[in-house]
Amino acid sequence: MFLLPKIEVFVTQCFRKALYGLVCLLVILTCGMSLNSCMEKVVGPTQSRSFETVSPTGPFSASDYWYSHHAGYHLIYSNTDSAFVNGVDSNLTVQTGSVDSVITLGFVGFAPNGDSLFAVEENYEVLSSRSSRTSFSLRYLSAAGSLPGAFIDTSATISGESSCTVPVARGVSSDSAAGNFYGRLKWLADDFSGTGTRTWQRDTVYFTAVDDTVTLWNRASSSSPLTPFKRIFSGTFTTSANWREGTGLDSTSITLTDASTFVNVAAGYFPAVKLSFCSVQPNIPHFETKHLALGIGPALQRDSWWSTKNGSLATLHITERELQIVVKDNKEE
Repeated sequence: MFLLPKIEVFVTQCFRKALYGLVCLLVILTCGMSLNSCMEKVVGPTQSRSFETVSPTGPFSASDYWYSHHAGYHLIYSNTDSAFVNGVDSNLTVQTGSVDSVITLGFVGFAPNGDSLFAVEENYEVLSSRSSRTSFSLRYLSAAGSLPGAFIDTSATISGESSCTVPVARGVSSDSAAGNFYGRLKWLADDFSGTGTRTWQRDTVYFTAVDDTVTLWNRASSSSPLTPFKRIFSGTFTTSANWREGTGLDSTSITLTDASTFVNVAAGYFPAVKLSFCSVQPNIPHFETKHLALGIGPALQRDSWWSTKNGSLATLHITERELQIVVKDNKEE
């Protein structure tokens, strides 16, 4: 029987900072970044103002909470997975995945609809066996009654199981906005145990951001035109607003849980908005919350999902992605 948890995951800031400080620097070097005189650490959306002690005055639009329109911001993220066997607090195992980075590329042209087009470069690590960017097939038991449902971690068939295929659209990209079921996919592709051979991958994600609408654009192939495929914000910027992120199996229901809040992460303390993500496909055992920091973009993300090996006992996973470092390249664009 599944046991619903009464938990709150706490991983100390000092542990994460000590562990990721060195690793983040290695990622910066790996991605070709240089911490020299033309770059500086920032704690807010501009270099001249710190939001650690100043509340936002606004008014701000939804697009102000997505990635910067300016090139040269380097964001480094940590990834951890906290697993609670059978949902019991005392049976906690915390594993550390690889870091990932996002670099803002600024204005790159115009979208097919005429809006200004911006882009970010995402660098992330996956198991070499997952480096082909092929689709993921996810097997799961549906939620029913008091049971939370769970993804299946065994090759054996379990009575009552279902499956869905996650599209190729960067299913293991470092940003969940470019793929669905981020927590489960990250756990499958990243190998949090640290024992597998890994490969670095790089994606370019395009977006338009106009007032309270933020749209991601994608190419089906290198020769295909850009088409819209995800809506991070959909024109309504008030608490409790709800909209669909996309269409089809990868569609997700998004709710603006809080349009005026703050988020405290290793990189700093920022004004933010909070979004909740839930799969539209019935009974998929996956839920996500995400804080977007003003002028920076994704700052803290928590994915909650269950897995099972036998259909009767389940493990609750809390997969967390946290902004550790923000660096701004001071060279003129």
